[in-house]
Amino acid sequence: MGPDRAHLQAGSIKAFAIANKTRLATLPTVPTFAEAGLPGFELAVWHGLYAPKGTSKAVLQTLEAALKRALHDPALIQRFASLGTAPVDDSQATAQALRSHLAAEIGRWGPLIKKAGVYAD
Repeated sequence: MGPDRAHLQAGSIKAFAIANKTRLATLPTVPTFAEAGLPGFELAVWHGLYAPKGTSKAVLQTLEAALKRALHDPALIQRFASLGTAPVDDSQATAQALRSHLAAEIGRWGPLIKKAGVYAD
């Protein structure tokens, strides 16, 4: 259990909402922002598996297959659950799905970043 959940369970902090699309299994009584009256406020942590440009198709297929096997590993599933998350399904564990997701995130956050004028160096 992470320190945040320990504080929540101890009552030293209170969670008003989570920025996920759905409630977390580890915090079932905490509503989503949409449920709390702020629809559209969603912010999810996501990860991608990247390879250098020019990596052969065979190597990419091997990596994709290994990723899918890992995402079905019971120990990984249990660890993710302890962190309040779950592995993506196989349809999302592909290079094309990652490209689409990345493009959507750039479309979502790019204008906001430009407007704010904040950039990482």
